[in-house]
Amino acid sequence: MKVAVFSDTHGNYAHVCTALDSLGDVGHIIHLGDTFDDAEMIEQIVGAPLIKVPGNCDSCASAPLEQLRSIAGRNFFIAHGDRYNVKDGLERLRIKAESVGADIVLFGHTHRPLAETIDGILFFNPGSLSDRCEVRSYGLLRISADSIQAEIIHFDNQQPQPQL
Repeated sequence: MKVAVFSDTHGNYAHVCTALDSLGDVGHIIHLGDTFDDAEMIEQIVGAPLIKVPGNCDSCASAPLEQLRSIAGRNFFIAHGDRYNVKDGLERLRIKAESVGADIVLFGHTHRPLAETIDGILFFNPGSLSDRCEVRSYGLLRISADSIQAEIIHFDNQQPQPQL
């Protein structure tokens, strides 16, 4: 199953649509906040619900700030990341992930892509599609019964960059 992951689009929802066109069929689309309105616009365009959480720039959004979801037999902890001070490291997020039994943690906020396994948990940040970022990126997870492949895709050249 393919899971497309986006964060920190900051009004650039059209970039998400372009990315989704290049990905083809995906089982789930996840938006990690900043800007929540983008996620709602993408839902309308693709005609399918997204899994979404608001970010620190989404003060009007009334959705839950974090979610625990089971996707393809894996437990996902989904949050923007600001509440866990991810710009200063992943320790607080790691503690939360362990406490909820997460296999995969999705977060944004830093605008920097990351795919790292810590204590058996995959921490995945797709980066940002904001035009203000020097390097724009999004993420793709390929999940099978026995593996998880995490890719960071650089938007400007649409080439997957294997991370794990």
